Amino acid sequence: MVHLDRTGVHNDVKGTLALDGEALAFTPSSGSRPTGFAFASISMAKRLRGSPVLLIEWQHETAPRRTAFYFTEPPPLPGRAGRDEPPSWDTMPERPNPLKAFRNGKRRNMRVNTRYLQDVAISKKELIKLWADEVAGRIGGGS
Repeated sequence: MVHLDRTGVHNDVKGTLALDGEALAFTPSSGSRPTGFAFASISMAKRLRGSPVLLIEWQHETAPRRTAFYFTEPPPLPGRAGRDEPPSWDTMPERPNPLKAFRNGKRRNMRVNTRYLQDVAISKKELIKLWADEVAGRIGGGS
């Protein structure tokens, strides 16, 4: 589960998603307190195309919120430590090689991660669609 807002993405929490009597329930694996999203507060539930994600839009007090539920563990992201320094005019070669971008490890890593998420999305498509349809049915709207 990841709460989304305009300022960024909050830390993800591993756990289990379940349909409760009056709410969509999320129980963290860490043993901390479960979170419930009352169906009355949810305005939309949908599967994000091309990704293994169920997105819900819900109302918290007076503020609209968005929360994403990933149906797979995302691929690891590279850490900031150990990255090369950004290029400067002093370190830039006189004639940059236009093919260097294809050998860039960062871009290759992004392609591999994107492909992984697409493959998982294909295999989980029906499961996530069932979740989205069930939640949409319980809130009384379409998906």
